[in-house]
Amino acid sequence: MSTSWLPAPHDVRKGVAKQIAEYSELRTHLNEIKRASQESVRALENSMNDELRTIDKELKAMELKRKRAEDNHQSLIEAQRNRNLAIEEPLQERLNQLGRSIALNRYLLVPVARIPVDVLSLIFQEYVSMECSAWILVLVCEHWKATALSTASLWGQICISVLPGNSYMHIHHTIGGDVGVARSYLAYQVCSTIDELKAALMRSKMADLHIRVSLHNSTEVAQQLLMRVFDPATSPRIRGAQFGFNSFSMAMEPQRIFTGHYPLLESVHVTESDTSWSNSFIAHLLSSAAGIRRLYTHGYSRLAHFVGINWKSLRELHLLYGANSRDLDAICTQLENVTIFDGIPHSWPSGSTPLMTFNRILKLRLACDPRHLHRLQLPALNTLEVVMSSDHSIDTEFLPWNLPSLVKLTVTIESTRFNQWLPSLSLPLLQDLHLINYRESSGEFPNVVYPTVRSLSINESHNTDDYSIRALEAVPNVHSVLLSAPYREREFGKELLARLAANGPAQLCPELSEFTLGTPVYRVGGQKKVLVPLIKRVIATRRRSLKSFVVNWTRRRGETTDVRYI
Repeated sequence: MSTSWLPAPHDVRKGVAKQIAEYSELRTHLNEIKRASQESVRALENSMNDELRTIDKELKAMELKRKRAEDNHQSLIEAQRNRNLAIEEPLQERLNQLGRSIALNRYLLVPVARIPVDVLSLIFQEYVSMECSAWILVLVCEHWKATALSTASLWGQICISVLPGNSYMHIHHTIGGDVGVARSYLAYQVCSTIDELKAALMRSKMADLHIRVSLHNSTEVAQQLLMRVFDPATSPRIRGAQFGFNSFSMAMEPQRIFTGHYPLLESVHVTESDTSWSNSFIAHLLSSAAGIRRLYTHGYSRLAHFVGINWKSLRELHLLYGANSRDLDAICTQLENVTIFDGIPHSWPSGSTPLMTFNRILKLRLACDPRHLHRLQLPALNTLEVVMSSDHSIDTEFLPWNLPSLVKLTVTIESTRFNQWLPSLSLPLLQDLHLINYRESSGEFPNVVYPTVRSLSINESHNTDDYSIRALEAVPNVHSVLLSAPYREREFGKELLARLAANGPAQLCPELSEFTLGTPVYRVGGQKKVLVPLIKRVIATRRRSLKSFVVNWTRRRGETTDVRYI
């Protein structure tokens, strides 16, 4: 094989030596370039750092200058603001004064603003006497607020209650520039803390107090409230007290805690409690007050709880739901000064009640067997309300009962013997007669005549034309009449209206001036096309005397139910 194409070895060595020399030269040159590049970059970095340091110094100087400028400007602004306030404050104060003066002058133009303060106080007292909160008066205006807060008698009603989440009305008010919340129940200030009670007593100054106690839990706060209001400093101001205890008691006996006296206490309203402590407290209170004139009890089954009370000082006795007939028989001899007696429902008097004369009773309300009412001699009685209980002895006759001064008689009929009982009464001065019967029919109207009666009302669910006509014949000089319609009776009214429309000497109730047929409960259900012509005849025949004629019609779609024909 031929190798003539290969270069000679010395040529190869020469070429390699040349390439090595060129490589070394290039490497040296590259190192110089790198070294120069690094030096230039380093120099550039140094230059830039120097320039940045210079810029930072300039920025710091500028920031300091800006801060100084801001501080300077702020001080200038604050100084200017102070100068403006020094000018504006007197002007604003003067403007406010003028505004108040303008408002006051405008208020003075209102007629109510000219009412003297003493007269306005009397008006406020009348407002609060209608069981309205005095806090509402405080909210009206500054003048009313000042007048109300200076009238001590507006703040004498205080309710002690620590009921959680109670439903008492909340009224926001402003006192002395501070916004607070005052709770009231009717006219009573509700106090649940000692601070609230102290504030209420301070507002009342030395006015008479009416205390309402509603305590259902034996908490420490409740005990503190009770002890504070019945202490010797406050108790002499108490004129009225209401108590509602439920599961409330204290460890110490009431007579050792409540050492006050009650010279003004004249009205007490108590509800029977389920704890002996509460009953003991009530007994202690009643025995400590010698001049109680009004006593209201609710739920007390035995009047023995009221040991020590001066029954002879009572003027009003209201026994609601509880007291038994034997207890009443035991104390009735001591009720010689009572003028109002309310005893529903007690079934008193009974067969064991002694014959008694009550010379001062003016108003009496009872639920009893009418056979025993004659046991009470009531020469001064002018108002009597009786709920006649069910019959016990049908054959027993009613003894005569004379009521020489009776003016108003209301009878709720629950006895079929009403027709026999009413004629047994002697009622020479009777003026108002009201009969109520929502049960079975009471039959025919009793055979009586009361020429002095001026007002008659009959709420009878089984009323008839004959019954109404007989009732009107019994009161020939009546002026005002209200007759209910029977339930779902479409024929009611024809005979009655025809009799009223009759003319002549025998005209029914010739002095009749006000007549109402039907009530909101028992309405007239007869056909209008039949009854309206009769109504017009009645009005025509009585044009001189009749001033009012009203019919309560049964409700019908699109029609007026209460029609006033005169």
